[in-house]
Order: sequence, then structure tokens, then C-alpha cells
Amino acid sequence: MAKLSRKERKELVILFNNGWTKTQLCNKFGISFSTCRLWINRSNTRDKKRSGRPPKMKKRHQKKVKKYLSKNPYKSAKRLKKKIGKIIGESVSASTVNRYSLIVGLEFGYEPTSSINFTKKERKERVKWAKEHIGIDWTKYVFLDEFSCYRFHNKKKKRHDPKSKRKSIAKYNPNVKCMVGFSAKGRLPVLFYKKRLNTLVWLENLEGKIIPSTQVLYPGGRGGKATYFFDRDPSHKSKASVDRYEELNLKWELNGPKYADMNPIENLIAICKQKTMARNPQGVKDLKKFIIQEWEKIPEQILKNCIESMPKRIELCIKEKGKMTKYGRSY
Repeated sequence: MAKLSRKERKELVILFNNGWTKTQLCNKFGISFSTCRLWINRSNTRDKKRSGRPPKMKKRHQKKVKKYLSKNPYKSAKRLKKKIGKIIGESVSASTVNRYSLIVGLEFGYEPTSSINFTKKERKERVKWAKEHIGIDWTKYVFLDEFSCYRFHNKKKKRHDPKSKRKSIAKYNPNVKCMVGFSAKGRLPVLFYKKRLNTLVWLENLEGKIIPSTQVLYPGGRGGKATYFFDRDPSHKSKASVDRYEELNLKWELNGPKYADMNPIENLIAICKQKTMARNPQGVKDLKKFIIQEWEKIPEQILKNCIESMPKRIELCIKEKGKMTKYGRSY
């Protein structure tokens, strides 16, 4: 639910006095009926003082916190929390650091993530894959991926139920499963699916929605003059899927094993997910609505930057001898 600014509250009251109905006001400002009634009936448009513990981070701390976070983009929240605690003057947790990054207005959150340590064999495979993809024209590729978006950051969030004999029960955490794609010429629309991703669901979405959208960007041929680039999900590389690709004369390629940092769509998904959860969706309808809005809001320049970063990603992978690159630490 969108939070109204003080100007919007004043505008709402003025429009109501000029003859607007509450339903019209709700549609204009994107608020619930109860919120609309609250500001109409209240004599003052200012926020009331709330009870409870005041926030640890004051407005005077925001500049310092933003400066420190932007200087250390690849450190985990566990490492950053001590320094941020010194800036604020109080101890903070890793989840608080992640929340502060969203408040301050940074693109990526700073959730504590475990570093990926590849074996020698996996590093050799990464370097081999990178050398095979030097000099490729990535503007002719369509990058595809799937993800699940939850209402809460923590999937295992629990609450206490006083009526139950159990100490805690799992809190309802609605989620939606999405399929997205983009290329140098633009983005594909967001697709939602309810069932678990299998070969039937994948092929149904590919033939019914992904290929027609790609043909608009890359006209020509049954599947469009583009190469489809997706991860090594079992549904993507199953025998039925491969046979169907051949029937449709599709150009396709699988990302290498554990090569998430070599697929730029992962960075776009991270932006979309974190901005969606920052808007505090109240249910599945809100989640779907916010995901579509945030996906469409991503500037075209960022899409172009992600495509242009592919040669740099490959060079960096070879330079670091197959280790995880900085592009994989962003999400």
C-alpha cells in the first residue's frame, strides 16, 4: 500500500471537499477505503507520534551510512554491522544493515551471503567456458530466468500463537513464481505460473508467450533471429525440451554449471525483488502488481549496461582463474 505524503493528504481533503467520492480518491491515490476515510475525518494531515522504541538511525546518520555502504559494496552485512553500529552509536544486526541500505536508497541490499568456493575442477570448467565465449555478439542473445518473490525477506519467519500448545507457528508468507527475460532491444513481459516448473510448464510458456514476444524484438524465423540463453534447470535441458527446440528451429544455449555471475539477468532480478519487498506487499495480488511495475521501471540504460558487461565478466573470470567475480556478489 502506497504511503501518502503530506501534500497528497492535503490534496485528498481538497478534492473531497470539491465533490470527489471516496472511491474515486482511492483509485487516484492507490489507497484503501479505510485510509481515505482516515485522512478525511482527521482534522490534521500530520503524522501522530507513535508509541514504542524510536528508530536507531536518525536522519543525521543517513549520509554517513550511505557513504560507508557505497564504499564497501562487496562486504557482507555481518562485516558491516560493527562499523555502522559505531556510526549510529548503538549495536545493529545484519538484517538491520540490509534494511538501512533500502532506506538510504541503494540499488542492492546487503543481506549476509555465504561466499561460493569452487573446486579446482569447477574453476577449470569456468575458465574453459569463458574462453569459448570470447568475442561473441551478446546483443543477439535473449536472457531468460525464473525466480520466486516472497512478501518477507526471511522465508522462515515465525510468530507466537497463544491459543496453540506449540511455541511458534510458521507465519503466512505469500509468494509468486515468475519468469522474466530481456535483451539489448528491450525486455519481455513478466510471466506468472502456479505449478512447479517442469517441462510442460516451461514449453507452454516458451511457445505461447516467450517466442511471440521475442519475434517482435527480433523478427524473422519461427522463433525469431535470436539465441535463447537460460540456466541448467532440468526442465530446460530435458529430452522433450531439446526435441521441441529442434522442431521449432530455435537457437539456444545453456549457461554453464554454477555460472550465475555470467548471467546478467540475475542482477536485474535482484533489483526487482528488493524494490518489490521494500514496498511491503500485503498479498499475492500486490506482489504480482508490484513485480510488474518494478520490472517495467528498470531503465533501458541498465539493460544495455548489463549486456555490455558480458565481455568484462568473461575477462574477469579468466583473470581470476575461475573464482567468483564481483558481478556475483551483487545479489
